[in-house]
Amino acid sequence: MTTPSNHSDHPDQHINAVLEPVAPGSQYDFIEIESNPIKFESPFARLPKFISRTFKMGKDCAQLHWKIALVVLVVLIGSELALRAYEPRLMGRIYSQTHTGGHPININAQGFRGDPVALIKLANTTRILALGDSVTFGTGVAADTTWTTQLQQLLSTDEHPVEVINAALPAIDLGHIEQELINTWKAYQPDQIVLVLTGNMVSFGYARKDRTTIELPNSAKLKQIIKTPAPSLKDKLKAQYASFALPGALTLGMDHLKFMVGLEDHASDPAFPTGVMLAHGYTQNGIDSAMIDQAWQIFAAQLASLVSVTNEMGVELTVVYSPPRFMLTDSRLDNLKWVDKDRLAVDPVAKSAQICQELGVPFIDPRSSLTQADKPVYLISDYTHFDASGHHTIAQLIADSITKP
Repeated sequence: MTTPSNHSDHPDQHINAVLEPVAPGSQYDFIEIESNPIKFESPFARLPKFISRTFKMGKDCAQLHWKIALVVLVVLIGSELALRAYEPRLMGRIYSQTHTGGHPININAQGFRGDPVALIKLANTTRILALGDSVTFGTGVAADTTWTTQLQQLLSTDEHPVEVINAALPAIDLGHIEQELINTWKAYQPDQIVLVLTGNMVSFGYARKDRTTIELPNSAKLKQIIKTPAPSLKDKLKAQYASFALPGALTLGMDHLKFMVGLEDHASDPAFPTGVMLAHGYTQNGIDSAMIDQAWQIFAAQLASLVSVTNEMGVELTVVYSPPRFMLTDSRLDNLKWVDKDRLAVDPVAKSAQICQELGVPFIDPRSSLTQADKPVYLISDYTHFDASGHHTIAQLIADSITKP
């Protein structure tokens, strides 16, 4: 309760108040409550004083800790320079609407990556059609270092030029490939066809098994790439950030750590199992042996249908399987994302080779050549996509295996 003082009739006097104890034994001193109102002060009026005090605090901090700041700066610059020298690929991490791995995607007006070709080929020219997904498309590398371009360079001569059309698109399956071959690429009169298989085709074929129509998943995106829009301010800032090696090393290191401690895993969504793990028979909750067998049955049926199309065209088909990096060796350096190989029940390369043998199709297993190739062969922190060296290995294998023009 409050008790007015004897001077309450004078407004300029203070008011004494007594707070009633809330618990037995509690005691409070008298407090004084000012009767004069607090004046409002605009934040803008206080802004100069705030800026001045902030600047002074920064200046005082710099004077006290400039040596520590200098050491930190030297360490950061030194780390950046060392990483650039040791692993320059850390500076090419730009993946956007128009770039992959820092390289322009270069989709031409005909809808594929690389230089355009005439619909009607010249009489003295051999034309090879390359079919596949993001591995053949060249995710992460420049268009002129994909295996398709390197194969063209290996086979072409002045007397007998060779054209290799990169008809691959990311995230497509064998159903898409067959449809595009019939609707688009058949008209280009290829002399030979090379198909690079991946585990993604097995999982996507299963995930899309109930579709009623086959539509390319990248058609809208491709139209945007062909128009080559000017980069936005956000794209420029992202590119600038990605040009530093140190943030890339920290990001990739954190990704590896998450897999190592179990914060991330390789489990697929049973309802739509994208990724390569379904092809490997990766055991997990929601995916059983029956689902894995069905996925491979769908894949085999789609491949058989595609082979029937190439046979009708009278064109030789060669099949290559692109293995993920963790299949090459048991070294931790080839399994930086800590795939539990004990949970893999299927060898997709051997499985694909068996299917191709039954279909009478030549098959290339590149594992031995990739293992013996100069490292690195895959993109940094990527077990699916090749770097320029990996693309060269695939191109050389195909050049040595197919019928020479």
